[in-house]
Amino acid sequence: MMVFLPLCLAFALISTQIEDDIIARAGGKAPQIIRTYNALEDSQEREFALQHIQILGTIDLLEFDSAMFVQNLHSSCGFLDSMAVSDTLFLKYLLDYRIYFEPPSNYKPLLNDIFRGLAEASKNPAETAVAIDEWADLSIISDSTRLLSPGRSVMKIFTERTASNIERSIFLAAAMRSLGIPSRLAFLPAGTLSKQPYSWLEFYSDGGWLPFYPDNPDMTGNFGYVDEKHGVSIVYSYSANGTEERTAAYANSPKTVFLTGSLVSENDAEFSVSAICSGTLKPLDFLDFKTDSSGGIFFSIGEGDYYFVTGARDEDGSAQVDIFGFTVGKEDTVFLSVENPVLTENFAYQYMTSAVFDYFKSLYSQSPCIILLGDKRSEPYRRMSAEIEREIPDVKLYFADSCGFAFIENDVVGIDGEAPIVIGLSSDNENSFFISGYYIDITRRLKLWLERIEED
Repeated sequence: MMVFLPLCLAFALISTQIEDDIIARAGGKAPQIIRTYNALEDSQEREFALQHIQILGTIDLLEFDSAMFVQNLHSSCGFLDSMAVSDTLFLKYLLDYRIYFEPPSNYKPLLNDIFRGLAEASKNPAETAVAIDEWADLSIISDSTRLLSPGRSVMKIFTERTASNIERSIFLAAAMRSLGIPSRLAFLPAGTLSKQPYSWLEFYSDGGWLPFYPDNPDMTGNFGYVDEKHGVSIVYSYSANGTEERTAAYANSPKTVFLTGSLVSENDAEFSVSAICSGTLKPLDFLDFKTDSSGGIFFSIGEGDYYFVTGARDEDGSAQVDIFGFTVGKEDTVFLSVENPVLTENFAYQYMTSAVFDYFKSLYSQSPCIILLGDKRSEPYRRMSAEIEREIPDVKLYFADSCGFAFIENDVVGIDGEAPIVIGLSSDNENSFFISGYYIDITRRLKLWLERIEED
C-alpha cells in the first residue's frame, strides 16, 4: 500500500475522470504531471494548467518536462491582464508551446528577450510581425533542402539559423506568442496553380485573424494573396487540439461539391474518401467531408483540378479503390456521380509529362481512342485490357507499359502501384476520359463517354 500512497495523494485534487485519462495517456509520467499541477499556487494558473494538460497530445505527455511546462505557464499567464482575448484563444494560440508538429521547446523566455524591444516600438501586431520577419531575413538562412527533413524545434531553428518555408512560419508564430500575441500556422497542402505546399502565419488582432506572409510582408491582411499566387484548394490552421478549416477565408468564393452514387455496398466493412490536388498527388487530408440525408457526400473546395478517391474493403479484406478526376470551376455548385463521372476538356492528360503527351497526341488525330497505362504483368491490367477489348471492339485500344502517372510538376511523383489508368481521347480534342482503380465498372463508363462524344 505504501508504494501507491504518494500517487493516490497526488491525485486527490483532480477528478477521477481526468486522472484516468492522464494515467492512460501519460503512463509513467502521470505522477510527475499531477505533482507539477498540485504544486501550482496561483488559482488562475492552476485552471489553465489543467485545461492545457487535457489538450496536450499523448507524445507531449509521455515526454512531459515539468520545468518547461511551469516556465511556459508563468510567462504566458503574465500577458493575461493586458490581453483582450477569450480564454479559448489564450489556451489554444498563446499558452500552448507547440505551433505545428515540431518537438516542443522552452523558447518563450529567450524569444521574448530578443523581440520585446521590437514589439514595444511597433504600433500593432502587424508591425511587430514585419519587424520579426525583417530580423529573420538577416538572421535565418532559407534552406529548401529541409522540406522533407524531420521537424526541428523552435529552439533548434533559432540556434542553427536555417529554416524551410514551413519552419520559418513556425518560428515567426512562436516569436509572436512569446510576445503575448495569439498566433498560429496556416497551411495550404497543395496549390491548384503552383502545385506546391505553402505555409504562413495568422495572428489575432482587433477581434479577428489576419494573415502574414513571410515571403511577401506587404500583403499582410490580404486574404486573396494565396489564391492569386498559389491557387487555393483547401486551407487549414493548427491549434493545440486539432485543425480549423480556413478555405472560405482564402478561396475566391469556395464551391460546394456534391458526390452521389453507390459509394458503399452492403458488404463493405470499411470505407474512406479523399481528394487529391491534381499535379501534386497531395491528399487534402483535412477536407471537411459531410454527408446529406440521402447518403451523398459534399464538401467545399477552391477552384482547380482534382482527383477523387474512394476506397472500400469488404469483410473478407478485399479492397476496391476508385480514382477519377474532376474540375471545380466558377459555378456555385459541382455535382459529381460515381457511376458516370463527367470530366472537363483535356483533363485526362493536361498534367502528364510532355514526352508522354506528345506520344499520345499522334494517336487520336483520326478517331477516338482508349489508352491503358499500367504494369502489364499485373492481374488488374490484364483483366481490364481483356474486358475493354471484348466489350468495346470498335474503338482502338493502345497499351502503355507504365507503373505510374508522371506529371509536368516534378516527375518523381506519380500514382504508383498496380492500379491501371484508363485514358480516353476524342478525335476533336474536346472530350477526355480519365479513371483509375481496382474492380471498377470500366466498360460501362467508357460506353457512356463514347455516347456523349457522339451526341456532341
